[in-house]
Amino acid sequence: MKRASFNLIIVMAIHLLSCQKDREIYYPIEPGLEFKSIGISNVMLDETGEYLFADLILYYTDGDSNLFRNTSDTTYNCLATLYIKNNSNYELAPNSGNPRSYWIKGIEEQRHTYEQGPITVKTGTWYTGELQLKLYYLVHPFNIGDTIKYSVQVIDNDGNRSNIAEMEKIYSD
Repeated sequence: MKRASFNLIIVMAIHLLSCQKDREIYYPIEPGLEFKSIGISNVMLDETGEYLFADLILYYTDGDSNLFRNTSDTTYNCLATLYIKNNSNYELAPNSGNPRSYWIKGIEEQRHTYEQGPITVKTGTWYTGELQLKLYYLVHPFNIGDTIKYSVQVIDNDGNRSNIAEMEKIYSD
């Protein structure tokens, strides 16, 4: 009897552990953002001069997978803001169009890349993926050696706001 009870406990423990592998990872219903990288480059586009491009790459999570707007809703749901460090304080960058607002359109597939103008969405699962924002500036809003900071926030279809993801970079040519 003791041996049968022991075997039953072992079988139940193995079953519970195997079920753990199949469970979805839980994410909060509020979207979450985490910066991966910032890249800045100067590009000569035409005879009018040089443009400055900033590539912001962030990881996102969303527990109820409703971060992306359907095609009939054109409400902005992504805000990107640029700051420049002046002494020890950050100030909104001049000539930068702060904050910049974007519309992240609906997605239909997991593990797919969606090109949406200045935003590229690379979905992992229905709940995770990567956002790439491509910002351009006709007038350089900062100079070589400036410490800049970008902040990004997204809003899901229920009005839940993500954390404000921030990342610093020292601008060099």
